[in-house]
Amino acid sequence: MERSGRLFSDYTYGQETSSTITRYHGGASDHKEELYDGLDVLEVSERKHIPSVEINHIGVSNKNLGTSHFSLGGGLSAQVVQHVTSEETEEILPANTVVALKMYMPHATGRSSTTSGARSSVYRTIMREIKAFSSFSRRGPLNVAQLRFVAWHKDQPFPMLAMELGNYGTLDHIICSHGSDSLLSLSQKQHITLDIALGLRDVHVAGFVHGDLKPENIIVVSHSNPRREIVAKLLDFGGSSQSLNFGGSPKPLDKLEDSGPLHFSPLWCAPEVASPSRPSDLEQIDWRKCDVYSYGLIVASIWGRETSGKLSGAEGRDTHLQSSVMSEFLDTAKISVRDTDALAQLREMQLRDWRDSNSLTSVLRTQLLTKVMPYAFDTPHLAGVILSALHANPSHRPTAGELVPMLEPFFKRLQRNIPL
Repeated sequence: MERSGRLFSDYTYGQETSSTITRYHGGASDHKEELYDGLDVLEVSERKHIPSVEINHIGVSNKNLGTSHFSLGGGLSAQVVQHVTSEETEEILPANTVVALKMYMPHATGRSSTTSGARSSVYRTIMREIKAFSSFSRRGPLNVAQLRFVAWHKDQPFPMLAMELGNYGTLDHIICSHGSDSLLSLSQKQHITLDIALGLRDVHVAGFVHGDLKPENIIVVSHSNPRREIVAKLLDFGGSSQSLNFGGSPKPLDKLEDSGPLHFSPLWCAPEVASPSRPSDLEQIDWRKCDVYSYGLIVASIWGRETSGKLSGAEGRDTHLQSSVMSEFLDTAKISVRDTDALAQLREMQLRDWRDSNSLTSVLRTQLLTKVMPYAFDTPHLAGVILSALHANPSHRPTAGELVPMLEPFFKRLQRNIPL
């Protein structure tokens, strides 16, 4: 598989790429919202032992050519650029280390529409992401991207996060290259399937829910073992939340957190998130099981997404729509991901009983068995794991911790030990 020149999929900064929806929480916080600033970010980074560095340039600096900026992706609230470190970070990383630098901007919507509220919301997002990354770093998981340092620059309104760079790009970029017949080999697909499950398990064990798990938020990097080649890592915890039921009992949330993640992507979320019967139903959602559902959609897209010329980014199509196995149902009607009627039809498919031939699980089972059967391993078992994660009833879905041992045959086939 060739290395990607981009970390994120091919989209333009400022474009609402995958129709990510921000969910604003109700409750007492509506009456009085605490405002945050740069000092709060500095305090959190120090408390979490994440180094802070004032940098002199942003991007790739060259004495002869000056500074160049290579965009790795972005959206409405942040832009990610390639950054090469210099002497100011030598106590943290060697000079000339390449990282992904996440730059934030205010996105005024909802109850954070005021200037102070919009800025505070950005600081709050940065603090949440620092807190999440530091929790995973202490546990040392291989399958969660690493936060290297917090960067400050005199011309930037907000601090920036320097993160591990995905030299093969995001999983979204890889899937969009050629669908399920992507640049990934059979063993690489299996490794990524396991890596995402392990990363999600570690996120949940640390007491967090991701909330917006999708291929755009998974990077693929080189592995130190040449036989292994690659490893997939989860990233983007700006909208994550601490689990209310972490450890089997109610856990008080940090003052930064409300109940549940801040945003979700319609094509990658569980049906109970996108279509709650009542706003109060959101309070009853098991967000960890929603992450598991997203995992099922991601793995189904890795293995079962049909190859199509449209996947290369045909004019007028949304490339982020194309990476999802769900997009095939939208392609048929030639409609946009923002079409609420089409999404409602998809939700109906998701909620149908698995024995119904028109249910999502039934359709995907047939597709997976057809697509994956030529490979020399237990296709029905893989399909069973995926479909269990996609069960319409959250209580029937496995937890992330249960998913990992369900994948044991693939660990054995790849001669990988299951990390504790």
